[in-house]
Amino acid sequence: METQATMPRTPRERVQKAMFIRTTVIMNKLTYGWLIQELENEGFKISKTTVSSALAGSLVSPKTDEFLMRAERICKRYRQSFPTRQQSGT
Repeated sequence: METQATMPRTPRERVQKAMFIRTTVIMNKLTYGWLIQELENEGFKISKTTVSSALAGSLVSPKTDEFLMRAERICKRYRQSFPTRQQSGT
């Protein structure tokens, strides 16, 4: 899987990126605080409220588009480094 991410240009692309980000965070038992910290490590500051609104699709702006692109790249990198493990049936 490549780690390249692009800016979303359509509502459908925004939804797909948001779903990928949410799924990665949930499946790997991460938090949005972790994601925000990773973004800050790259020099990109964003509030929890803006993250929530961007992932819900209720806020569309150049900053949220950049967030989706950067967060997707971070999640792809994470998945490459720590592949998601299938949980056992217990």
